[in-house]
Amino acid sequence: MEPASGNLDNIRQEKSRLYLAALDAFDNGQPANALAHMDRWADLDADAPEAPGEQLAAIQAFHQQVRDECQSLRAAQNNIRQLVSFGQADQALTICNEMLAKYPGDSVLLELQASARTALAAGGSGAAPPPAPAGPSRDEDAALLRRFLEKGILVTQGKTAERILKATEEAAGRHPGDPEIQSLARQVRIAFEAPIEPPAAAPPPPPPAAVPAPPPPVPPPPPVASESEPAPPPLDFMPPGPPDLSPPPAAAAPPSGDPFAPPPVPPPLPPPPPKAGKPAGAMVPAPAGRSRILTFGLIAAGLVIIILGVIAIVRSLAPPPVQMVQVELRTTPPGAAIRVAGENKGLSDLSLTLAPGEYQAEASLEGFEPATTRFRVEPGTPLTVELALTPWRPVFRLYSEAEEGSITFAGRALTPGQGGDALVDGLDDGEYEFRYSSRASEAAATVRYDGSSMPLLVAAPKVKNLILILVHQRNDRVVVQTNVTGAAASMDGGASEPIPPEGRSFTQLAPGSHTLNVEDGKMVRTIPLMTGGGPAVNAYLFAPPASDKGSLLLVAGVDGAQVMINGRRHWQLTRNGRVRVSGLAPGAYKVSVARDGYESTDTRQVEIAAGSEAKLEFTMKPVARMATLRLSGPAGAQVFVDGNLAGTIEASGSFSAPVSPGSHTIELRRGTARSRAITHNFTAGETYQPVSTELALAQPDGSVRLEVTPASARLLLRKQGEPESAGRPVNGTTITLPEGSYTVVASAPGHTSSQVVFAVPPGGSVNVPIRLAAAAVEPAKPKVTTLTMADFDEPNEWDNQAGWHVKRGGNYSTFSRTPTAGVFTFTVQLRRGKRVQWFLDHRDDRNHLLFRADRNNFYRLTVVNGRTNELAKVDHGIRNANTFQMRVTVRRDSIVHEILRDGQWVVLDEWKDMSADPTRGKFGFYIPGGKFLTGSDEYALKDFQFSPR
Repeated sequence: MEPASGNLDNIRQEKSRLYLAALDAFDNGQPANALAHMDRWADLDADAPEAPGEQLAAIQAFHQQVRDECQSLRAAQNNIRQLVSFGQADQALTICNEMLAKYPGDSVLLELQASARTALAAGGSGAAPPPAPAGPSRDEDAALLRRFLEKGILVTQGKTAERILKATEEAAGRHPGDPEIQSLARQVRIAFEAPIEPPAAAPPPPPPAAVPAPPPPVPPPPPVASESEPAPPPLDFMPPGPPDLSPPPAAAAPPSGDPFAPPPVPPPLPPPPPKAGKPAGAMVPAPAGRSRILTFGLIAAGLVIIILGVIAIVRSLAPPPVQMVQVELRTTPPGAAIRVAGENKGLSDLSLTLAPGEYQAEASLEGFEPATTRFRVEPGTPLTVELALTPWRPVFRLYSEAEEGSITFAGRALTPGQGGDALVDGLDDGEYEFRYSSRASEAAATVRYDGSSMPLLVAAPKVKNLILILVHQRNDRVVVQTNVTGAAASMDGGASEPIPPEGRSFTQLAPGSHTLNVEDGKMVRTIPLMTGGGPAVNAYLFAPPASDKGSLLLVAGVDGAQVMINGRRHWQLTRNGRVRVSGLAPGAYKVSVARDGYESTDTRQVEIAAGSEAKLEFTMKPVARMATLRLSGPAGAQVFVDGNLAGTIEASGSFSAPVSPGSHTIELRRGTARSRAITHNFTAGETYQPVSTELALAQPDGSVRLEVTPASARLLLRKQGEPESAGRPVNGTTITLPEGSYTVVASAPGHTSSQVVFAVPPGGSVNVPIRLAAAAVEPAKPKVTTLTMADFDEPNEWDNQAGWHVKRGGNYSTFSRTPTAGVFTFTVQLRRGKRVQWFLDHRDDRNHLLFRADRNNFYRLTVVNGRTNELAKVDHGIRNANTFQMRVTVRRDSIVHEILRDGQWVVLDEWKDMSADPTRGKFGFYIPGGKFLTGSDEYALKDFQFSPR
């Protein structure tokens, strides 16, 4: 009977979790944990089989790789045990240290290392545990105990605590000298609150040498019963000899000060003195009753000593209880899905209790790049972990399989990589034109990005002697367009569908790799895609089939391979394992491929015919004894080794590539962001994984050249949004600054001051001219009739962004001029929060008039002594709005609010019955600011004017 569909979904989710957990464990040097996860995956695959294909083959290959790694690790562990038992502790310690460099968290290696050190200190013998029993039973027991520690598997197996503890004791008893088995058994006992007992078959540790205690008294032989007195019945629990009343070994005694330590054992009683009248040393038989009492007393004393010794051993073996720690996980913005140590924990912001140790947290949210951070939980110290999510920024890529040509994007020249592709990322919303031109062909199109929707083609592209395929992507949707009439497209081997002028759309695509096929009746072009990210436009250029020319499709199976045609290197490298060379004249060609780290291939001959495409396939084998570079990082980042592109980090955040032995420099790049370069000396067979923080991406600083007149002017520099008091003196005319917007204020005696705002691009350069005019006595200026944003009390708190003045938090932002009789006109946009708010007659934060607008309504309120009262609520007539164009007319006896709706000013509210003059206090905007930055609202203001009356 097959499982229900809901249960199948749960099993598939559990399989996915187990596979990801196995990958993480294997990458962190824990092959035993990875094998336990993959064994469980295989068990669940019997109920919900994986579909045949590349994914299943990859999982099975990984399972076999983990098995091989575990066998190699266990062979090394057994070798270490044998070396210690044979008195070769120094060799055992050397192997231990080498293995721990590869598996730093392996508990068995750590215990073997301690045993080897102890044996080495004792002369190379006597300190090592006996070798672990070989055979599959040991592996099966270890895997069983690991599965007991997985909560999800315990629930699905339906085992009770009693059955689990019984199976644990049986496994521990079968392997008394195996440290890993005993460690796992102790963890299971702790998890199910069972008393921790030493394994029944494990011999107690030998007691240290001590001063011999005086021999215990020898009880006198029992008297012979007389015929009139029956003999006492035999004792079936009588030990074969007199009990040992000597104190227990010192190693078993608890440390001083232990509140749970057993009471000290009294010294043995001295032998009773001989009775008077008898020679010393003569044996005097005791009466039968006294003999029985003495015998029972000795037995009881022996039992007490044994029980106290067992209690002391058990308490010394019991690990201290794990103290859980409260951890707060917050994201900006909230609502992101949180994974900790590979497990889903819910949506932020959330609170968890974690055991002390190292953890990795991942946050993902629709419309934002994933964020990852590592943190350490310390015992007894609550922790708050914050992750800032970066909004998706549009991306443009151009791939060309036509002849080499020039590429521009938004008027800026782009340099293609060695694979023929060009990339521009971090774009703002808007329209961008790209152009491609070569000797006989050209292509041009304009695309529009809008962060809330799919990128669009603004107008039909202009294409000459080329085939253009545009692939628009956003999250789980793909739209395909082309200039080829009658073309069709299919996704992942599905049915082909015609491509209309507005494009063929594919939706609900799972995040990850997909294959797009575009056919035009003459040729099928295969395009690999990676879905699940932000808005992107991928432009593909192909040379059209020519009746007098042919083409060659070369399949090498690896990326970045060089192609040699008739002894000359072609300008394209293989991408996704293949490359297409177009425009070849008919005839015979000699072709070969090569790549560092792979064996050389033979030169193959191929015949090119006019109007058709030939195909060559090469099998490239890695050079034996290569090293491996493995790392984790942001998806889409490119990995460079010695300045050459080695590949791109996958959507899962992982990357692996072969590297030739020797010293190599590693660097990550994504767009303009780069990591610092690190150098490592690779050895053959080594797998090197740098710490992720060593390759953190950062935008390069830009160069700023200040052209100042007069040269003696004093310059104060601050970042846009900082107060004037934060200005820092500038020395020199050339400085480097991080990416961002800045304000420089220049002043000089006899000159008027000047304030210049400029932006610094990442890694670029900018010239900033600053010219100070000579001061002159100016006639009295006429009274200003219109005031702007510059007349706020703190105008620098509003950041100028593309014509909008943006401010987050800060609560009350006040306009400087009073009285406020006149007309205020402004456009306000709510970028974060529930509503926009402004005020009049502001005397202090607890007393003023307050006005609000949310997505549906306008509100009039008063704030008196900190208490807010709603006076009026009006439907402003704009559905789900976040941008409002307002006109506020303020008089001594009235306040009129108007909104621009459908091009007309419409009165929303006219307030006349007020008790005081509303023009006496200040006007401004109320932008609530939370305790932390994540709780602050954000407004954008444009076209602000005040006309006094």
